[in-house]
Amino acid sequence: MNDRLHRYTGKSNWKKWVIIFILIFILLCATGLYVIGIFDINQKNSKPTQPVTTSENSSTTQNSDQTVQQQPSDTQAGNSSVATEDQTKTSKRPVDLKYQLVTQSEITQGADALIQKAKNGEINSVIIEYKNQLGNVIDSNSDLNEYIKELKDNNLYVIAEVYAFRDNHEVTVDKKSGIMYSKNMLWLDSNNKKWLNPYSESACDYITSVTDSAFAAGADEVMLMECNFPTNGKTSSIYYGDTNGVTKSQCIENFLKTLTQNRVISFAVPVQATKSKTFASSIGLDFSYAELPFVGIYSNDGKELTPIK
Repeated sequence: MNDRLHRYTGKSNWKKWVIIFILIFILLCATGLYVIGIFDINQKNSKPTQPVTTSENSSTTQNSDQTVQQQPSDTQAGNSSVATEDQTKTSKRPVDLKYQLVTQSEITQGADALIQKAKNGEINSVIIEYKNQLGNVIDSNSDLNEYIKELKDNNLYVIAEVYAFRDNHEVTVDKKSGIMYSKNMLWLDSNNKKWLNPYSESACDYITSVTDSAFAAGADEVMLMECNFPTNGKTSSIYYGDTNGVTKSQCIENFLKTLTQNRVISFAVPVQATKSKTFASSIGLDFSYAELPFVGIYSNDGKELTPIK
């Protein structure tokens, strides 16, 4: 028995087990690294999905914002185009003339009240007293030009009112252009007002120059008031000079034909001339003035103007 239980004295295999252990350790490390690598790759593949979407959304949002920002610019361009068209329209006379008369002294009050009335639909045109009954012509300065421009920019049609042959001013500058009692004395009507002589070439030239200055100031149209011979007073004592056989009506008609060439001229007649042919003939309005672009009727005081239909 004791012989069988003897101590083993043979060679040991420990080196073999060490090698096996090392190989197992290397295998485990490799496996761990492999697993970690796969996990990391999966993580990387899954994370970009959300950022990319966010980036795309951000880009889309940014592009959308840019589009929204561009829209006002397009709208402004559209408004600019509309404004240009509206300005073109202001050069066309409204079919239904709804106007307000502005005297020379009222121009200094500015255009705001008129513009507001236009926006409210109360008026579509303004008649400016450019040359009044006394013959005073408004100063053609930059203030007047800006005033008219502001009205037109707000779609108001601007008419310059010009009292033609009734004139207390020019006859004192050029006496020969006035209606006379005699060769040396100016004639006065029943209101002590002087008149330019429609037969006088210098008088007609002066009215033409006033008309052109109104257009130069920006007016769309010039409306002539009292473009006729005197309506009251001792007309039988008037001295017109050499008329060369031209009647009063022919004289006024010839003047208007010349003046209306290349100019937008309207014409207003006294209400009495529409009721009496005799009266119309006496003041030189016995002709077909209705062929002019616009003809209106004004009352005796000159304050009411009604278009002839």
